[in-house]
Order: sequence, then C-alpha cells, then structure tokens
Amino acid sequence: MLYIAALTLITFASTFMVADTVANIWQLLSRGRVALISYSVWMAALTLTVLGTDWLTMLGLLHALIFVGCWWLVCDGDGAAHASSTRDDYVRFPVTVYVPVFMVLYFLQGWLQ
Repeated sequence: MLYIAALTLITFASTFMVADTVANIWQLLSRGRVALISYSVWMAALTLTVLGTDWLTMLGLLHALIFVGCWWLVCDGDGAAHASSTRDDYVRFPVTVYVPVFMVLYFLQGWLQ
C-alpha cells in the first residue's frame, strides 16, 4: 500500500513537471529530435503495456524516459540551452530528483507492497 501511495504521488507531481519541462525547452529542439524521442518513449510504453506492467509503473517510467530524453536533447544541442540557466534547470531538476526517486521505488516495490 505504501508503494502505491508513493508512486501515485510522485507520478501525479511528475505529470505537471513533464508538461512544464517540455513547454520550456520546446523552442530549443529540432523537429527531428522531438520525433525521435517521442517515438522511442511511446514504443517503450507500448512494450511495457504488452508485458503486463501495472499502469502506475508504466506511467512513472514513461515520465522518467521523457525527462531523460529532454535532458539528452538539451545537453546534446549546440549550446543554446546552456545560454539560459533557467531552461537548463527545467531539465536538471526532474532528472536529478524524480528519476532517482522513481527508480528507488521501482526496485523496492516488492518490499514496500
């Protein structure tokens, strides 16, 4: 029960962080990069669904992949993202906070349930 409550809370919070992150870095990304990462994230979500993963875990992992993808796209750019430290923070905070918390909860799910 603790696992479900914690995962629900961080997934709910990350929904808003995903929207905020993507909205703030959207102008920095090329259409090809956005298409590539979107396709990869949705294929990962489809694979997890087919494998029978519960929806909270799938949604949490999808958010983690989006954050890592945004971080990869911004850091891999031509330096435009690093000209604005506030935009860089929109990517750095979720990658350094949400992704590790989700991974810890995911690996401890058997003990927490």
